Parts: sequence; structure tokens; C-alpha cells
Amino acid sequence: MTLLTVILLLVLSDACICSHDESSDESSVEKELTEFLSDFSDAFKVPECATSENPDCSAVAAFSARDAILAPQGVPTAFGRAEIKQFTEGFKALNPSAYSEITIKSIKADRRSATVFGITTTFVNGEIFMETRVLIYFINEADEEGDSVWKIQYLLDNEHFFQK
Repeated sequence: MTLLTVILLLVLSDACICSHDESSDESSVEKELTEFLSDFSDAFKVPECATSENPDCSAVAAFSARDAILAPQGVPTAFGRAEIKQFTEGFKALNPSAYSEITIKSIKADRRSATVFGITTTFVNGEIFMETRVLIYFINEADEEGDSVWKIQYLLDNEHFFQK
């Protein structure tokens, strides 16, 4: 509950006070994040991660900020990129074919950060395993070369939120 409170405070305090058209920023950011989430989904499918024997899911963890928090329901929270990698590898060891696709349903964004509400569809053996609601807080930070890149800061996923 504390984590959710922190995320809600971040969302509320992240309003962009700008003189330009915020809707064009959101549209541009939504396109960037849709591509980002597609690449994120593809990272689960790379051969070194899509195996039950010693999976290496560094490619998945690389989409997260160094101090990111992954909080799916029913399992311990992963704090930081190393724990997110370890969590993903544990899941992939049990379900090597598993991957997730995230569909953006709503976004609030500027050039520095974005909050996305969406639906996560998790596939195992090519079949839908589950669908959940997800709340993701993204930050836009500089990479090693100084280029601006999106990273996942917080990802909360809860299957009880999803009701058909």
C-alpha cells in the first residue's frame, strides 16, 4: 500500500507546467512507449532468456532503471535491476515460452516521465495464460552515451484489478 501511495504522489506531482501543447507531447511519448513496450516483450523471447536451463534475462532487466521496483501480485517485490533479472529468470526457468505484451489504455506524460495504465497479457506456449491491469511509471534518463532513453521505474501488476 505504501508503494502505491508513493507512485500516486509521483504521478500527481509530475504535472508539466509548460507553455507548449501537452497533448502533442503525450501523443509523441505514447508512440515511443508503445515501441518501447514492444521491444520489452521481445526481450522475453531472446534465446538466452527463453530457456528453462540457466536463463539469462539481462535483456529484460535492461528496460528498468537501476533502482526500479517490480511489484507483481502474490510474489515478493523485486527492488533494482539485479532482483528484476533474478525474478524474470526464475519465472522463465519454470515457463521458458512465457512472455508478456502490454497494451496502453491511458497515459499521462511529458518529456521527462510518463505514467501508463494498461493491460498485460501473458502468454505461455502461445496461449493466453492471464490478463492483468498494470500501472507503470517511466522515467526518461540519459544512457551511457548521453542519449535520452525511457526506463521503467515502477511496475505494479495486480490480477485482482482485472475483471471481465
